[in-house]
Amino acid sequence: MAVIEKSITVAAPYGSGKGRETLISMNSLQGRYSMMPIRKVFPSLFLFLLFSLLPVHGLPADSTREKSSHTTGTTLAKEPYSHERFEQLQSQDAVVVIDVHAAWCPTCAKQQAALESYREINPDKKFIILEIDFDTQKDFVRHFRAPRQSTLLIYKGREQFWFSVGETRPAVITAELDKAITFKPRS
Repeated sequence: MAVIEKSITVAAPYGSGKGRETLISMNSLQGRYSMMPIRKVFPSLFLFLLFSLLPVHGLPADSTREKSSHTTGTTLAKEPYSHERFEQLQSQDAVVVIDVHAAWCPTCAKQQAALESYREINPDKKFIILEIDFDTQKDFVRHFRAPRQSTLLIYKGREQFWFSVGETRPAVITAELDKAITFKPRS
């Protein structure tokens, strides 16, 4: 009869202080625990983990990050935010979506898909998207009081219609855009 030995190995912090990472191994047949420093068990793994956390010299810190949705392959037309352009659009009584966006944000990607879908379904409904990069345009992020990326604001002329953080439901975004587009000011 063959005896099959099962063992569970877990890397976990053990003890306190520097260099106390320990590999805990439990042998289920014998009910024994053995502990050994992870540096001795897997030296190459330890070195890999150590060096994978260090920055690569010669490259900018965010060189692998996409800078905006213009490079993500979406067909959603956006303009980079500038205060002059925003004021110009407000004076024309245009519908403007302020999109506080980050390329690394999954919520932002869902919002982009909702806006793109709206534009494809309603090509006759005009609105302009001005994108604020959450990581690099902090002064505009503060100006619009956006608490984080994935903040959307909708304006028609000088009136703000909507302020939302993290809203990704297409039906909600569609309804708010429709309200702003169809709004007629009282005379």
